[in-house]
Amino acid sequence: MTTGKRLFQYALHYKKTIIAALLMLTVAVAADLAGPFIAKKMIDEHILGIESVWYQTEGGNDAVEFDGQFYKKEQNLDQGERKIDQARILQAGSQFVFISGDIAFDGERTFKEGKLFIEKSGQTETYAGKALTGEELMLFYSPEIPKIVQLLAFYFGLLVIAAFFQYGQRFFLQKSANRIIQKMREDVFGQIQKLPISYFDNLPAGKVVARITNDTEAIRELYVTVLATFFTSAIYISGIYIASLVLH
Repeated sequence: MTTGKRLFQYALHYKKTIIAALLMLTVAVAADLAGPFIAKKMIDEHILGIESVWYQTEGGNDAVEFDGQFYKKEQNLDQGERKIDQARILQAGSQFVFISGDIAFDGERTFKEGKLFIEKSGQTETYAGKALTGEELMLFYSPEIPKIVQLLAFYFGLLVIAAFFQYGQRFFLQKSANRIIQKMREDVFGQIQKLPISYFDNLPAGKVVARITNDTEAIRELYVTVLATFFTSAIYISGIYIASLVLH
């Protein structure tokens, strides 16, 4: 029997503990991989999402009052809610500009003297706009702040879950590895009892002890470090491919 098969058979004695550890490792890595998705949602929908299409409405939840009118981001509209006029908020340099209506295309933006200029491929469109003050800009961000806080709390919760399961998988892998090494040493000691005295005459006693202790200790790293690293890498690669397909 090859060495690999023997090591595999020793692992089968404690397969339930090892499987439990690998399942906990899977959960920990999945929770870790969810972080970039949460950051993407936070940035795209709630921070940069201010440049989404806005509609003038009659008020309600997530509505922002500006210049005596109520506006809602398109994603925050209730089903069947009445839309009055369209508006956009676009960043030009360090300024955020409010314009009524939509834009024909997006490109390089410049704001001068109450006019927003958008240039792309030699074409230029001009829109009348108003530069928002810091207080006015925060009005449009105010519906997003609670959602950002919720995502941050959810992300923090995932970090706690990942830490808990990382500890669990490490504990169970260490536990299973210790039991495997214990059984392996018991088998080796049992085999030593059957060896003839001449075996010990030709081999120093210290070398026999070193093989039983040091060599089996090195095998422990196979089950604890190598196994965990292999499965972590496999799960990360799978997660990256899945994320790539989801995003594109």
